[in-house]
Amino acid sequence: MLAAALSATKTSRVISDPVNGTTNPKMIPGATIEYCIAVSNAAGSAAATSVAVNDPLPANLTFDAGFGVKTNGSVVSGVCQADGTGVGDFTSNTVTGTIASVAASETKTLVFRASIN
Repeated sequence: MLAAALSATKTSRVISDPVNGTTNPKMIPGATIEYCIAVSNAAGSAAATSVAVNDPLPANLTFDAGFGVKTNGSVVSGVCQADGTGVGDFTSNTVTGTIASVAASETKTLVFRASIN
C-alpha cells in the first residue's frame, strides 16, 4: 500500500513598506511580509487528505487579519500564489489551516501576511 510522502517549505517575500510602497520594498518596521508554506507530495505517492499546517508567529510580527489565511493555493513558476480557496485561522499567536488534499506530484499552499512591528 502506498503512503503519502509530504515535504513542506516556508518562504517569505516583502509586499510593501511604509517608505517605498510596493516599489522595491524593504524588510523594515511597518513592512508587510507574505508568508507561504508549500506542501508537496512526491511522485508515485498516495494522495494526502486533511493536511494540518501550523505556524507560530514571532513576537515582532502582527498578523494581517484583513488578508487572513488562504489554504489550498498553488505555486506557479516557483512562486506561491495567494489564490487559495480555503480559509485558515489565527489563534493564540499561531496560524493554522488545513489543506484539503495533495495528490502525488502536486504542491498546495497556505498563505498569510504579517507586518513588522
